[in-house]
Amino acid sequence: MNPENDLRDWLLLQSLEGLGARTYTKLIERFGSPQAAMQATKEELLALPRFPRKVAEQMPALAERREEVELLLGTLQDQGVAFTTLWHEDYPEILRGIPDPPPVISLYGKFSASDARAVAIVGSRNASPRGLEIAEGFGRRLAAAGVTVVSGYAKGIDTAGHLGAVRGEGRTIMILSHGLNHFRLRDAGFESVDYLKAHGVILSEYFPTMTWTAGAAMARNRLVVGLAQAVLVVECGVKSGTMDTAERTLQAGKPLFVVAFQEPSEHAAGNVALLKQGAVPVRTFNELQTILQVLPPVSGFQAPSVPAM
Repeated sequence: MNPENDLRDWLLLQSLEGLGARTYTKLIERFGSPQAAMQATKEELLALPRFPRKVAEQMPALAERREEVELLLGTLQDQGVAFTTLWHEDYPEILRGIPDPPPVISLYGKFSASDARAVAIVGSRNASPRGLEIAEGFGRRLAAAGVTVVSGYAKGIDTAGHLGAVRGEGRTIMILSHGLNHFRLRDAGFESVDYLKAHGVILSEYFPTMTWTAGAAMARNRLVVGLAQAVLVVECGVKSGTMDTAERTLQAGKPLFVVAFQEPSEHAAGNVALLKQGAVPVRTFNELQTILQVLPPVSGFQAPSVPAM
């Protein structure tokens, strides 16, 4: 396989509806390149274990989209979007070790060596005012301590954590559950896309024009956990995507911290459940030090004293 195949072909294959990371990788492993995979017969594709029939039936029509994809690629590259694949040398090493690494990624910004020290801040979309305050506060303090803040850029807790990192003048990694074409700044505090590119990464594993889906939001959780050395759950329900992230954290053997409210609201029912399962409770911002202890040491930082949550 030649990893220097035309980037247009990698994107063209990525545009197939229903083609997930695992199946995409299976295609390249079997046929050696996007071009060869797109030339495969329907019978050859369906001979692969559990290959989706819907994807096999779409394959012949891909050639008709080649010009459209080429135009899209050029437009996004002009806007500063970078593309790489699992088979290229410039693919971020930190992503290679996660379960089902994204075969093709598009991103604003660049990964930094400092991103090896990262904490994910996650929680509910429909968060309480107190939950948002805590997420922003931890994001700001972690950033000030030189820690990269990772999250999924969903509204609510995720966005508050990212915003805290920006306000703490640190780095943040935003992992999208849709294509990069649909990225929009949610808060004036983010200043601009250029600012975020200079202070972190905005990343998508999806074809640039793909819209949000519940499945993509759940798949994103593996990247959030994979890019972090620890995860902090601020506020979540019992049945939520955040609970999936927490479970993936425990399965990966990574530290799971959960905010322990003095009087949990309905917004934090998931917190109570996770704490009963043995997650590490976080009651004040002072316990940031406990989180920092699981990361490489940082000199010259002292957490401020604040009241209990």
